[in-house]
Amino acid sequence: MWAAEEETWKAYFGSKKNSSELPFLYFYSGNYGRDGGCFVEPVYNAMIDGGYPKDKLVFNKNEKGEHFVPYWRNVYPEFLEAMFTHKVSALECGVKVTYEDRTPPDDITPETSVDTSRENDTRPESITNYIFYDNSETKWDKVYAYWWGDEDIVKNKITGEEYGGPWPGELMEQIEGTEQ
Repeated sequence: MWAAEEETWKAYFGSKKNSSELPFLYFYSGNYGRDGGCFVEPVYNAMIDGGYPKDKLVFNKNEKGEHFVPYWRNVYPEFLEAMFTHKVSALECGVKVTYEDRTPPDDITPETSVDTSRENDTRPESITNYIFYDNSETKWDKVYAYWWGDEDIVKNKITGEEYGGPWPGELMEQIEGTEQ
């Protein structure tokens, strides 16, 4: 969708506005230039302008967010709420979005990039290399973790171990006595 011409996706969403079975859509994007906000913002706003039902659209904009797992980890519970309940308690549906920092992707330099250190990570050091999933709402029998992307992304940079493997990924281990 991001590669399509603006007129094409506006026409596409415009043709859907009278459908009674439109899905609830949850949008998330970090920084305008570093995490795709420059692509997501105009599509989301055009959907509102084109008549997509406002009660079926919500956007979580994180001005300081990066295209990086620690940021996604923080919105994952919100994403699950959106997918299972078709609402997000902390966000208002159908509100147009505008980024304050509109630095385009071509102008991002290491000096303007966000720090991805553990500075804001409150987890104990012993668990920073783990991913947790709270299964108390979904109560799935099995939960898998899967990664995809370039070779550098799907390998542990320290051990060289591949994450995920073939679909559906690695079976997550349950912490004894919890639903996680």
